Amino acid sequence: MIKKVCLIILLIQFKFAFSQNTTVINFEEKVIVSKEMLQKAPPMLREVIQKQLNNTIVLSIVKFKKNIVYYSNIETNKQININGKVAKKNNVTLMDTETSIRSKKIKIKKDFIKQNYTVKENNKLVTKSLEKVKWVITKKTKQILNYNCYLALTTFKGQKLEVYFTKEITGNASPEKLPFINGVILEYSTATKTSIATQVQFNQPDIKNYFEE
Repeated sequence: MIKKVCLIILLIQFKFAFSQNTTVINFEEKVIVSKEMLQKAPPMLREVIQKQLNNTIVLSIVKFKKNIVYYSNIETNKQININGKVAKKNNVTLMDTETSIRSKKIKIKKDFIKQNYTVKENNKLVTKSLEKVKWVITKKTKQILNYNCYLALTTFKGQKLEVYFTKEITGNASPEKLPFINGVILEYSTATKTSIATQVQFNQPDIKNYFEE
């Protein structure tokens, strides 16, 4: 009887160990405020708006197991209000400003082997090919969350893309619709934003019914 109980416990532990092999990476994303973005705002407000955007963070999550990657962000709808005297030019004084920062919930499933991604559009799942790129892997390195990472460069959707990736985490994972590289991306920068990993968790629960969550 005791042997039977021990066997059942071992089977439960074995099943649990192999049902939670997902790795989860949390990211913090910041907007890169360019001159072009500020040109639409009144000159007297540009400095204030730039500070507001610089202090706004969008959170996202990458989950992956074997060759499948799941990316999602946390929906943002942030109103930033500044009360009081914020800008003055000639005889015009602006007393209050409000900046709206919105980002919709995004869910993407990616396949490293098939080099494609799946999203939900108009309540239907649509699968498309990932953009093919040529990576230039440099000798520049940095540590992110104690993982040794290499800088890689490419052109993605006509813009410069820089990533830091590591091979010290098992798997191949990239955020958003970014192309895969042989490793796990922990930091990336485009012309409009930069994002860096803030936490890596192993042996997390596997994902089921991703687009129905």
